[in-house]
Amino acid sequence: MVFLQLDENNDNRPVADKLSEAGWTKLEGMTEGFDYSKYFFALVDHSHALPVAARSAAGDKNWSGTNAMHFIANANPNTDAGAVWVIEAFNTDGNVATGTEVDYFILSSMKDQNRHFRTEGWSKVVWQTYSDFGKNGMANDGNRAIAYLMPEYSATEGWIFKNLTSNNYVGPWDDGNFVDGAEFSVAETKENAAHVDIYAIPRSQWMRQFERIDEVTDQSAIDITYLITNNSFERYDENLHPLGWTIEGGGVVERGYLAGCDGQLYVNNWQSSGKLSDRRIEQTLSQMPAGKYRLSVFSLCGSEGAYLYANTESIGLKHNGNDTMTLDFSLHNDSDITIGVRLEDYQGNDFKFDRMVLRYCGQDNSTGMETIEDKETSSIMIFDLQGRRHNSIQKGINIVRKGTKTQKYLK
Repeated sequence: MVFLQLDENNDNRPVADKLSEAGWTKLEGMTEGFDYSKYFFALVDHSHALPVAARSAAGDKNWSGTNAMHFIANANPNTDAGAVWVIEAFNTDGNVATGTEVDYFILSSMKDQNRHFRTEGWSKVVWQTYSDFGKNGMANDGNRAIAYLMPEYSATEGWIFKNLTSNNYVGPWDDGNFVDGAEFSVAETKENAAHVDIYAIPRSQWMRQFERIDEVTDQSAIDITYLITNNSFERYDENLHPLGWTIEGGGVVERGYLAGCDGQLYVNNWQSSGKLSDRRIEQTLSQMPAGKYRLSVFSLCGSEGAYLYANTESIGLKHNGNDTMTLDFSLHNDSDITIGVRLEDYQGNDFKFDRMVLRYCGQDNSTGMETIEDKETSSIMIFDLQGRRHNSIQKGINIVRKGTKTQKYLK
């Protein structure tokens, strides 16, 4: 995934001013009902106003090489994706939590959400995926705890993070050296811990500003997959259910039997014989901008009855072997998008999928056109305003009948 880096315009104001102006909200402790999965976050040193950003060991803004957390004086989370963070929140039972029920954070950069800031009790900070540190190469019971940070908040000193495994604090590597470029470790004493302010912004709001979506066209579609939590299913709970997704009916994370998957893990639906029961896995993206979208998924599907969907639009996934299927859909108003995969009367015993990708394709010229129901039609037909039938969409206003729905479409 490629991230644009926007012009800083020599803006030397304090980063807190830049964040407030762009709509970020400062978190003052744990807030009742706050859902961390709906937001991106910025971390700024409480006393020295130094932003925290993900950089390579060489400080590369494009983030190639070995990755770590650093103080970066000129980082602006409004224009630098490497200065934007994801926080996963859990309770002591290892379940995803919200608001005042949160006990642990896991930090990852928005640019690489499958790698986490963690330690194994020794001094060096390591970034690894769940599957990297999974027990026996897979199950993560107990092992995910090496990434757990226990947040502590003070109104006068900000937030500090204590690693659950090492019992040490997150802070600059060189014993409290709070300077531009300082790398973080998770082996510091409380006296040398980094005290940070945490700012939050809704994910879709950050995307609108960062991507300049008013300039996007179908020919210059942008990849906004980073808005999807755990799009490649590399992160999972103790029941092997993928984090960030709602599951109904079945499906667990697995490795080893889906050639071409993204990373090492994917969602598996399998039984030794018979037909798989109806099931679905889905996620809702909040307050997405109106316009055209393109959603795709990679899957192993050998039967009718598997669908990729976005709200009420869907496409069948039947094909031979492993393949990627794509669904184009539109939002006529700013609204939520529920994306997912479902099985309905699936005729097989095996279905695997991975790598959900979402692109924004610009404004929809048909936005605002009327949609009506016509119960007498059952096939796809295209007409112009004079009632003449065509085999494809024509320039101007088209009347498109699809099943029981008739829609005016402007090309």
